[in-house]
Amino acid sequence: MNPTAEQIGIFILIVVMLMPAIDTVKRWFSGPEKTELSPQPLRIELEREFATKAELGRLELKFEGNIEAMRSTLDEHNRIAEERARKIHGRIDEILRGVARMEGSFEEHVRRETKKS
Repeated sequence: MNPTAEQIGIFILIVVMLMPAIDTVKRWFSGPEKTELSPQPLRIELEREFATKAELGRLELKFEGNIEAMRSTLDEHNRIAEERARKIHGRIDEILRGVARMEGSFEEHVRRETKKS
């Protein structure tokens, strides 16, 4: 029995449609794929020398000293900034007093002028 062109076409279509499913089943049974980067981007080497407890203690004291120095510098800068703010507020207060005097003088002038009219 000779297959017809239509039967051959259907057979090829079925094979093509089954190929992804067959590939998936093969990947299930083959296990995870292993990929390797080349050249290796990361190299891990163990350090041969380690810091002693005394060295770590000295470093800790040094860091604490640095932190304390930074804190005192920040405190000094904060003190300077507060003093500057007080001076600015003082100048603003002087301006406000002057504006209040001018406002009072203006109101008095308007009052006198309205009484004249």
